[in-house]
Amino acid sequence: MLGLGRKCPTVTHMSYKRSEDLPSYSAPPVNEVAIGIGFSPLTCWNSVCPGEFRALVRDKFPKIEDKGPLPPLALLTRAPESTATVLEIPPVRRTWYLADSTDLLIQVQEDRLHVNWRRVQEEDSYPRYGRVLGEFTDALDLFQRFVEGRGERIFCTAGEVSYVNHIPEGPLWSDWNDLSSVLQGWSPVPGAVSGIEAIAGTFTASADSGSNLVADGRQMTIDIKTAIRRNDQSRIVILQLVNRGRLGSSEHEAVTEWCGRASEEIVRAFTQLTTARAHEHWRRIR
Repeated sequence: MLGLGRKCPTVTHMSYKRSEDLPSYSAPPVNEVAIGIGFSPLTCWNSVCPGEFRALVRDKFPKIEDKGPLPPLALLTRAPESTATVLEIPPVRRTWYLADSTDLLIQVQEDRLHVNWRRVQEEDSYPRYGRVLGEFTDALDLFQRFVEGRGERIFCTAGEVSYVNHIPEGPLWSDWNDLSSVLQGWSPVPGAVSGIEAIAGTFTASADSGSNLVADGRQMTIDIKTAIRRNDQSRIVILQLVNRGRLGSSEHEAVTEWCGRASEEIVRAFTQLTTARAHEHWRRIR
């Protein structure tokens, strides 16, 4: 899917086959999907590499932005310990490579690779997970060959799949003190509490703790919060689900399989967390 021309032809990998009973919606409230991996820091990834890698992807991702580096991708099974680290040189920045439409982008830093789809215009339609996974697989293949050309290999340590859903005020809800029409089993804010301006909650489900939402050692973080949209000052509920876990292989098929399973768990969890009324509004197919 990447426009590589003669420099680096795209390799087509076996696509992940979704489960036939996976819930599906014609108009899901998905605002962003990200697929990524964490790996051992690359010694070859220095300050000139972002520009060199850009030459390989600029046909499809001509825009570039510099961002601050993200922390290493890891599980959140315990609170981070307070440590002091002395660096000989600062970490290399994170680089975004964006399509002209800016709805699709690749993120690269010395120990991470992510592909994101995001809704830029209100009328943009979610392109479905298969396309985002295909873009990620192509980007991973290209990045692996880029790294191998510099005498290194990628050793994957963790994977991450993230879905961000925006549920605007309107047909489903009008008072964020009571979101029971959207969220299954939601308990309204106690009546003694008035003047609520925001709601926020974070929950973590782990396979190691016996959760029915995840398997194979994965860990899902569910974040629910209310917000005000910048463009029109309207109110929205943001429901974000992030599925993380260890990767035991750097092979394409193994990484693709892991990401596919993680995505399916998010879709099933989303369906369990939300109501039948909401499913009807989002035009559930199955």
